[in-house]
Amino acid sequence: MLTGVDPATIGRLLRYDVLEGSLDCLVKGQIAVADFKAAQAGWHVGQTLPLQRQDDQRGSVTIGAVYHADEQSDLLPSITAPDSLVARYDSTPNTAAIPVATDGGPGRAALGTITHALGDNPALAVLGQAAVRAEDSGPIGDQLNVFHALLSMALVIAALGIANTLAMSVLERRKEIGTLRALGLDRAGVTRMIRLEALLIGGLGATLGTVMGVFLGWALGRTLQETVAGYTLVLPWGRLALGVLIALAGALLASLWPARRAANVDIAAATAAQ
Repeated sequence: MLTGVDPATIGRLLRYDVLEGSLDCLVKGQIAVADFKAAQAGWHVGQTLPLQRQDDQRGSVTIGAVYHADEQSDLLPSITAPDSLVARYDSTPNTAAIPVATDGGPGRAALGTITHALGDNPALAVLGQAAVRAEDSGPIGDQLNVFHALLSMALVIAALGIANTLAMSVLERRKEIGTLRALGLDRAGVTRMIRLEALLIGGLGATLGTVMGVFLGWALGRTLQETVAGYTLVLPWGRLALGVLIALAGALLASLWPARRAANVDIAAATAAQ
């Protein structure tokens, strides 16, 4: 499948990161191919490929350049050809997109002018650079939102687990806590002790979860880097640190009731218990 462009203007409208050859090959009637397409098909610059129209008319074309493109993006085509070459084999090609460069650069006013010039047609999508970028990253954003929702549910479940664990611990250690109170430990000290235990549990869980998450992300990336062009592993240190802090805050909140219960232990009854 060939995507036809105007060789004289396409370089000013779309940014082609040419790896081999030159985009000037389009003027000569040659084609330029994306790096992932070339890697999949085993193509290289200078190679001649056969062309065939739907009515079996045959021809050939030469690869003049290889450029970098994201396989998941619809902005840069996998095969770029001059309009003249496409017209030779297809008299009525489909128009998938029309890139537009406006005087003064992109902006809300330019976007409104183009939309009005097209008759405010709801069947035509007029997108600026930010909207195109958001459209390309939309599916990934949706997946991240699902993961964030699952993470929130896991945090609630973990907080309930910590609260239950501490409550059971306080119940089983009533005598020890009563003894500490009898030796002079005040209620604030008991509360602080239970809260520190909650922070240790939450910190351990958050650390192990972060390490395992980074490892699984790296392992998954290793399986995808051969099929996703330009893949690089980026660790969001700020978000990872924020996740650990949220886990610690959740553990601290989960310790409020067990800590209060421990602080209110009856000293006499606790020390007399067998």
